[in-house]
Amino acid sequence: MKKCIPALLICLLAGLLAGCGTDGPTSSGMAPGTDLVSGVEMPALNNSKVTILLNVEKDTVAASDTEDEPSAMNRTFQKWEAEYGTAVEVQAVEWDSFTSHLATAAAADQMPDVVYGGPLWFPRWPANNLVQPLDDYSDYIDLNDPMWNREIMDQLMVDGKHYVAFGQRPEKFYIAFNQTKFEQAGETTPLEHFQAGTWNWTQFVKTAQNMTDAANDEFGFNSWNLGYGNCIYPLLTWGDDGKLQVSIRDNNTVRWLTEVSNLYRSGAARVEDMGNWLQTFPAGKDAMVSCTPEEYVRFRQRINSTGGDQLGIAPMPVFDPTGETESICTANVYGFSIASKASNPQGAAAFIDLYYKNWNAVIGKMGEFGLMEKYLTEDEREALLAVDDVPVVLDFTNGIGNNKTILAQALDGINNPNSTKSVQAFVDEAAPLLEAELNEFYRSLG
Repeated sequence: MKKCIPALLICLLAGLLAGCGTDGPTSSGMAPGTDLVSGVEMPALNNSKVTILLNVEKDTVAASDTEDEPSAMNRTFQKWEAEYGTAVEVQAVEWDSFTSHLATAAAADQMPDVVYGGPLWFPRWPANNLVQPLDDYSDYIDLNDPMWNREIMDQLMVDGKHYVAFGQRPEKFYIAFNQTKFEQAGETTPLEHFQAGTWNWTQFVKTAQNMTDAANDEFGFNSWNLGYGNCIYPLLTWGDDGKLQVSIRDNNTVRWLTEVSNLYRSGAARVEDMGNWLQTFPAGKDAMVSCTPEEYVRFRQRINSTGGDQLGIAPMPVFDPTGETESICTANVYGFSIASKASNPQGAAAFIDLYYKNWNAVIGKMGEFGLMEKYLTEDEREALLAVDDVPVVLDFTNGIGNNKTILAQALDGINNPNSTKSVQAFVDEAAPLLEAELNEFYRSLG
């Protein structure tokens, strides 16, 4: 993974919260304790005791729930207890310990019922029998309901069964830009390029170069969200045999990695102190970053609180070096699964269904982009909606064995401006290691 644990914690909270922050005293109709899904018919359950695995404590979720910071998860906790008279239990475990926790719990027959998961652990969890198909509980979760994001869920299937429920908009990556800096420099903004039909990778690189003033520690681009984990051509792809295969050597993948490396090696993107971009960008440092909606909201909230430059947002540039014509990008996707040895799988299915009904009730009041809606201009909203139907790329590399560590070591330095090693050499070093890990993964399954 490209992010550290604190950032992942924030991502989890972003998935559990529908918003965070205020922009005035107007009522949203979502005051704490309000039943957002009062018309929903809850299924009859013989057992209503449900335990969910998260990486935050239940009190943390509850404390974050306000009228302007509605937590779909906390509203689900409240609805569940009001309906069934049973409080939902939370097992709080560190993010990187999810897999080991589930394996230990499975061996001891003490697994939770609901598990927070997604592509980061796929297909490892189904393959290792840590989660079970949702399809087997159709009386409690209707996978034909239009609220489900089947584009995403259908990519998380094994043998025709769904293992991850996902009923929301994926957190796509966009380009946030410092509009104040662009205006001062007399440079066309990413949004203006998008509106003119000229927002592609070639123009993105030119823009980053034009906005760089290295002598004054100002760069055209910053953030870790152009790492190999964000490659629009996945490092692993599904073969015709239904198994993953290493694709890091594919021409398009190598070209994407090369173009990104060239951007950094050209000096137009920040390399030193890159890990602080979530704090430095809203404080006025650098011209562009790649970010999720949740990160963009945090930028705007900070500026509202402390003051600062005006920001804007636009879709990711079209990757024209390989002939692409659409704004393809990656996205953060975190859904919910049912543990393989759940004590109450029926209750788990019902809980997951209720959670996404709450989520969509909140989004229905806030707008399609959630809290980010109130920070978007009409032109920005129109631009983001224009690329909304472009397929999202999911990467399953970290869901296999020790690939996370392998890539971190084999590709270390790929974007270093001082490196004399070619991108192809980095790829040639990583590919056989990934292949060996993939072969071992499938061998272990028998």
